[in-house]
Amino acid sequence: MGKKSNIDESCLKKFYKILANQELQTIKYRNRRISQKTEPLEIPAEISELFDWYESIDAKDTNPIIVSGILKARLEAIQPYDNLNFIISNLLSLASLYNRGYEIANFVSLEYFYNNSKKIYEENINSTLKDPFDYTQWLEYYTQSFSDQIKNVTQTIKLYSKDTKLARFNTKVRLTERQEKIIEHLYDYGFVENKHFPLLFPNISEDTVLREIKKLIDTGIIIKTGSTKSSRYELV
Repeated sequence: MGKKSNIDESCLKKFYKILANQELQTIKYRNRRISQKTEPLEIPAEISELFDWYESIDAKDTNPIIVSGILKARLEAIQPYDNLNFIISNLLSLASLYNRGYEIANFVSLEYFYNNSKKIYEENINSTLKDPFDYTQWLEYYTQSFSDQIKNVTQTIKLYSKDTKLARFNTKVRLTERQEKIIEHLYDYGFVENKHFPLLFPNISEDTVLREIKKLIDTGIIIKTGSTKSSRYELV
């Protein structure tokens, strides 16, 4: 929906239609009062104002994650429906990222992040209710949650990448941690030279590293070119 549709009021209603299993023509905004949330009669105007802002030059010139964070916070403050507002605000914020070509949303699960720290989440989302023009605290939390999620994804990818890189060699010989590190470096950079040893192994002598490399040469995993200090090692 984020890729193919505009992010507007109809998008909001489609999400509710799917989640609540209702027909579009029967969907109505909340008509009961909730403390500190938008008055029922003001909901249509505030929803319209929110999506007008989303299409404004100001919003289009703003980082997509910041925009998605503001959408999320405003929808939580408005509480347009009697239920499902938390889920809908999350979905719409992610849809807005897709809409702006920011497909990082594929790799995050903010609901999981929020549910693991509900009290902190509520404290930060409610900070916008104190001053509707100050989103600083909320946006710091929101962007940090994205950052933490992406770091987790990055670490997972690196682990899978490492396993993939080492898989073909572990069938030949049981590799030591140092040998694994040498092979990873060769995959990433194509070669290693003696001058790189201190960067790879800051507290290990050159002779020790050379012994590890010799074992990799003997097992046919890497080859050596050049001689003495100008030696260069590459994967076979």
